[in-house]
Amino acid sequence: MKPLEQLIADFRNLVYTGIATALLLDAHAKGYEGDVRLVVTMPGYFQRLTPVLYTLQLDCYVLGPARHYKWSGTDPEEVFARATADVEGWVTEAADS
Repeated sequence: MKPLEQLIADFRNLVYTGIATALLLDAHAKGYEGDVRLVVTMPGYFQRLTPVLYTLQLDCYVLGPARHYKWSGTDPEEVFARATADVEGWVTEAADS
């Protein structure tokens, strides 16, 4: 498994590359472009048998069909893999337009 810091860095680099591509085509953007948050939800005492939940959030106006995105799961690598696949698709779509 990649260290969490590397997963975050790789994802941010992908997002930033996509934003740069999209901005070449259309300069309309928001100040929050590329804000990334990773929330780790650790259940309380009475829910301690519930797995830890990782939620990756992205705010991005110029990529994808919406402005705010969220991917969640109990395995951080799987969460980042799903998010990366989505963003790669949006970057390809932006480059093709």
